[in-house]
Amino acid sequence: PEQPMEAAVRMMSSRVVRLSASAALAAAVAYSWWRRRRRRMAKPPQLRYGTAGFRAEASLLDVAMERVGMVAALRAREVGGATGVMVTASHNAECDNGCKIVDSSGEMLAQDWETKAEALASCAEADVSRVVDGVFGPPRSVSRTAVVIVGRDTRPHSLRFASLVARGAKRMGAATLDAGECSTPQLHHCVQAQNDVHRGADGPLHSYARGLATAYEALVAGEEEEEGEKISSSRLVVDCAGGVGALSVAALAARDDLTSLELVAANGPGSDAPLNDLCGAEFVQKTKRPPRNFSFDDHDDDDDDDQKKKKKQEETF
Repeated sequence: PEQPMEAAVRMMSSRVVRLSASAALAAAVAYSWWRRRRRRMAKPPQLRYGTAGFRAEASLLDVAMERVGMVAALRAREVGGATGVMVTASHNAECDNGCKIVDSSGEMLAQDWETKAEALASCAEADVSRVVDGVFGPPRSVSRTAVVIVGRDTRPHSLRFASLVARGAKRMGAATLDAGECSTPQLHHCVQAQNDVHRGADGPLHSYARGLATAYEALVAGEEEEEGEKISSSRLVVDCAGGVGALSVAALAARDDLTSLELVAANGPGSDAPLNDLCGAEFVQKTKRPPRNFSFDDHDDDDDDDQKKKKKQEETF
């Protein structure tokens, strides 16, 4: 039989183990509560909303993305229609990202709402309800459901950011529509179409490509009628800057009703041109140089002849 002393030691050891496990569990619960409270009380990066919306290095934007979804939903609730959020940093480097709100008219966010967006994006999580009630006020009684259309560019973090925008919109009770990878003008068009500005626009991206093709052919037909002669087909090479523009160009180029224009995409995604690296509108504007992989072969011979003639004339005089 077990000796009384040995039994007492065994019982004490069992109690110590139970007490240690309980203390560890209590410490873990307390630490988890402290972390949650710290997150709720911490203020996110203080961002400014400009003409390009919010824009920063991608690692700083998680909170802003969800809050922008909330602002877009609140704006949609205010106007009783659809708004949009475009996840993009446009001409910035691939490491950056951003988001901008498209108003129900299809134009930029109303200027008096920019400060509201800043207030909600920059407050601590614990203050969100207070800011929503104090800055945005009670919802109007509207007959239409608030809808937020979310588009994104091809940056590697844009898909995750688009899901955060959608989560923020749903948090405010709005429905969301995914426009997928699209350009900013395409998202503006989708918002207008959702609000019945473009009647009869259906299909992918509310027939954006069809509308462009129809408008261009009508323009050419008008010029032909004015000039009284047939205008030959033109060739247009588009610098897609390694981004989402290539998808738009491909959709437009594939249309059978675009007969007066040959479209060629240069620097598409997956090419040897990283996003906005030595290409894109801002690169050309600032450096006064053509983008990489961009050829002017159709005109090079003529240009060379002109340069030779000019040099000869200078030498003669």
